[in-house]
Amino acid sequence: MDSYTKNIINFNRQLNLRAINLENLAGLSSHNQKPDALVVAGMGGSGMVGNLLQNLSHYVKLPVPVFLWKDFGLPPQLPTKRPLCLFISFSGSTQETISGFKRARELKPKPKIAVVSGGGELGALARDFKIPLALFSKGTLVPRQANGLMFYGALGILKHIWPQIQAPDLSKKINPKKFERLGFKLAKKIGRKTILVYTSSANSHLGYHFKTRLNETGKTLAFSHTLPELNHNEITGFELKPKNLITLYLADDADAPKIKSVFPITLKLIKKFGTPWALVKLTGKTALEKTMNAIVLADWVSYGLAKIKKINPEKNRIVEMIKELTH
Repeated sequence: MDSYTKNIINFNRQLNLRAINLENLAGLSSHNQKPDALVVAGMGGSGMVGNLLQNLSHYVKLPVPVFLWKDFGLPPQLPTKRPLCLFISFSGSTQETISGFKRARELKPKPKIAVVSGGGELGALARDFKIPLALFSKGTLVPRQANGLMFYGALGILKHIWPQIQAPDLSKKINPKKFERLGFKLAKKIGRKTILVYTSSANSHLGYHFKTRLNETGKTLAFSHTLPELNHNEITGFELKPKNLITLYLADDADAPKIKSVFPITLKLIKKFGTPWALVKLTGKTALEKTMNAIVLADWVSYGLAKIKKINPEKNRIVEMIKELTH
């Protein structure tokens, strides 16, 4: 068994705070100066943690709004007076994220800053300046396989500010192995088609997660969108019966009744104009369990596509070329 497969099977081990080493937390929990917003800066698999925090903020009991930043530096103007800027980088060497960290250090007044990383330059900077840091061991993981570690690392820092933050131990509730067969079945159905991943707005983080996994691991063009918005624009693209497409809809029993009534009609019309689709029902007792199960399924589907195409699921040659050319 290769290390990529082992990492998928062992994903559940990431879903608690035990593997996270928290450092330099003094000052984060000041009662009269708690942050009034969370700005999450990160790219690729690391930046995905921001999407999870944004859509799961109600479930984890995060009492402030979440803003995402996936670019160099920071927004020209921070969204509130007292934000916490959380910089996340699996490698600790992400150019965009490091530039944001350095920019935050220059601002006056200086915002609260925290870091989640597997080490590297960003981890070293956090230690040098005694910045709150959630550190984890990277092992044989690639960034997109460490969503659990980075998400729980973020929760560990946030819990120090807001003790009510929920960070449940899911290591015994999520069973990655049980999604392997479904993942390979979906991969076979997708084949070499371009994939459109659709969800409700509430589950946009999962649609985006599937998209990025299919891109990076399966080397497949994939795009995500949400209902009902896609019925006001993207749906028109099916009228000319485009070729080599497939739609994947992630259905959730917790979706609003209006969404439940709309998506069968949408999929029926898509099929009428010649594009096949596959329906996946999200499973789990809570929003967080559904999220982690969906992350595992996305990994199996994208890994199955890599196997079908006989390509290395771990390597991203073009991404590395871009990094080399832009350094």
